[in-house]
Amino acid sequence: ELFLIEIKQSSAFLNSPVVESMVDFLDLLEEILKEGIAKGVYRKDLDTKAARMMIFGAAQGVLLGWILKETIPNRGKAFDYTIENAIKTIRDVFKSGIKTMSL
Repeated sequence: ELFLIEIKQSSAFLNSPVVESMVDFLDLLEEILKEGIAKGVYRKDLDTKAARMMIFGAAQGVLLGWILKETIPNRGKAFDYTIENAIKTIRDVFKSGIKTMSL
């Protein structure tokens, strides 16, 4: 609920102390990205602030699909993936994009 509803729709959430924890989490993501840049894993011109929000948004989408798979009768196939596979896919797409290497 926090990831999917409160963040988007609740002014009570936006004005609560929980926001600080969320910002801390986003800052941690950004530090990981900066470390990756320093180690040559990610390109030097990566906008870490935008990238952290893309990762956060992808996580929200995965969680929403996981919840919908469990709650909407007869629609399980539309959201048929495991959290583990979704995380791996987010990582792979973030690191390598969606194009094949032969292009």
